Amino acid sequence: MVRESLLTKHEKKQHDHDRYKKNRASIPVVMNFGVVLIDNKNWFYKLSFEGQLLNNSHIDVIVYYLRKKAKYEVGSSYKYTTVDCVFSSKIFSI
Repeated sequence: MVRESLLTKHEKKQHDHDRYKKNRASIPVVMNFGVVLIDNKNWFYKLSFEGQLLNNSHIDVIVYYLRKKAKYEVGSSYKYTTVDCVFSSKIFSI
């Protein structure tokens, strides 16, 4: 899915530019990741290829699934620590 309809010279594009041929970046069925709806292949491109800048929606999805895994996976040997908006507001007030 990610490699389908990629531009020939997509590596040289800026981070915020479209990496796909005209009108080929959209996904026909919107994907719901719990905290964000994804309807564009460029979102997955950034996860799939090295050297790409992740944005807030990528981090939100990662943290959402870490919290979900920690909540529902009983007896897991992994320990997670995530911060929430209260912590963030305290840091910004300093």
